[in-house]
Amino acid sequence: VLEVEYELPQAGPESGSTVIPKTIEISLFREGDGFGFVIRGGAHDDWHKSRPLVVTYVRPGGPADREGTLKVGDRLLSVDGIPLHNVTHADALNILRQCGQEAIFQIEYDVSLRDAVSNASGNSVVEITKTPGSTLGISLTTGMHRNKQVIIVDKVKPASVVHRCGLLHAGDHILSIDGNSIEHCSLLEATQLLANISETVKLEIFPAHQTRLPLKASETVKVQKSDYQHCWDPCVNYCH
Repeated sequence: VLEVEYELPQAGPESGSTVIPKTIEISLFREGDGFGFVIRGGAHDDWHKSRPLVVTYVRPGGPADREGTLKVGDRLLSVDGIPLHNVTHADALNILRQCGQEAIFQIEYDVSLRDAVSNASGNSVVEITKTPGSTLGISLTTGMHRNKQVIIVDKVKPASVVHRCGLLHAGDHILSIDGNSIEHCSLLEATQLLANISETVKLEIFPAHQTRLPLKASETVKVQKSDYQHCWDPCVNYCH
């Protein structure tokens, strides 16, 4: 019998941060002999060696990658309602092989909170780096303040880059995108600016709330005090 040991991605919080686990269900369609991801871990006779079933690889262009939710480090909790908490790695693979053409996966992912960002106030410039081909996972809307249109984060897609980082929330104001002020942009123009970003985008925002959440280590975020001056009062909630 050949026994192989390996290191799983670290799920613990970094110094100065706290991890909040979230769960989501996704639907994937089988392609060939799998769903486009690799898992490690599972229950073991020696409980010291038992680990969660962790996603260690998402195949580029595969079903999971195209769906866009699943990321390396996510934990697999169930498949088609079958719990996987105390299942060995071999049994988990057998369950996956027995799935139909479409399967429902419940996964657990992390949202990180960090004191440095939580204590920030006023306008901030944040730089977010995402994986190639992925989206930020936010939609925009407009609001009015003192008869002037402002661009606001409308929705944040669960388990997206932005949701995992926790840095943007519904109601946050986007003031500029990659240094381009959107004060006089239409909703369509602002949406197109976001759609045209490559792997990194720099956003100047005013948060709807003062408690902010940072990106986890697998993403990149830089927070700095904004140098831009804006004519509206940052103490007013502009959500309409």
